[in-house]
Amino acid sequence: MKKLFITNYVGLASRLETLPLAFMLKDYYDYEINLDWPDLNDFNVVGTKKRKFQLYHRLNLHKILNYNHPDRLISFQKFKNLNLRTQFGPPDYLLNKYYLSTYRKLKLNPLYIDKIIDFFTNFSDSPVVGVHIRRGDFILEKGDNYDATSQESVSVPTWWYKYVMKKIVEREPTVKFFVSYTGLKSDYKEIFDNFDCIKFNLNQKHFDNSSGHHSEGHAVCDLFALACCKVIIASPCSSFSHVAVNALGNKSLAILPRNKMTKNNPEYGSLSIWGKQARNLWYDSCRTNKNWNPINSVKNIPNLGTPDYSWF
Repeated sequence: MKKLFITNYVGLASRLETLPLAFMLKDYYDYEINLDWPDLNDFNVVGTKKRKFQLYHRLNLHKILNYNHPDRLISFQKFKNLNLRTQFGPPDYLLNKYYLSTYRKLKLNPLYIDKIIDFFTNFSDSPVVGVHIRRGDFILEKGDNYDATSQESVSVPTWWYKYVMKKIVEREPTVKFFVSYTGLKSDYKEIFDNFDCIKFNLNQKHFDNSSGHHSEGHAVCDLFALACCKVIIASPCSSFSHVAVNALGNKSLAILPRNKMTKNNPEYGSLSIWGKQARNLWYDSCRTNKNWNPINSVKNIPNLGTPDYSWF
């Protein structure tokens, strides 16, 4: 049987974004999907196999490093083995029917399902807003300016998160903030000291392949827990934020900054591109504010709600 491999070549959410194209190729050319990932004890992808990529799989192998034209599908079928190493999928008219259906195939370890439900049950009387802060290999520009167009993968300054969280507290004083982040909790002292923040703690650790993705938290559990939140203060251009808001679980809404702003005039708005692949719509929208709707008053902040884990 012909085999398609996805190895541990990028972070968790970026790997997940390769799956819709994998299932598309499975349907078209009967490839068996094999995942060589370190976190498959934490979740399962229905319709795939856990298998190490071995040297002999390099025979008659083709690496898919980018995808930019539907005609390329024809060339893939002649290879016995494929190594899928890109988030860039085919156009929406080909991939749409695979996108959300693929994310429905993700099944969290039942042990973690119970822990997440028990965790959120402790706060069932309060609305919960997700917060995802991406740093690591995202560049954090020091100072009072933010410009998402200045370079690729720019991290949003802490002053913007504090501003938005303060506005949400004005709207709903009893709100809890579920915070997921790269790095250490001590890196975000201003956030945890000034707001009613909650954090999902596990004894188990999640091992990522890149220092740029390192966190003291558990990435899989954080991703699934974030996806339970109906409103998420997100990190622009982060596939982790995108998956939590627009693909995994039920529909959520992202709160994102204006692409260019200053500390003296911070701005925020909402973005919802539910069911659309990250490349390129999410990234373009974060950089250009396309599909972004400014929020000019705390009265216009969307309904926050309690976590929804019915989709588990």
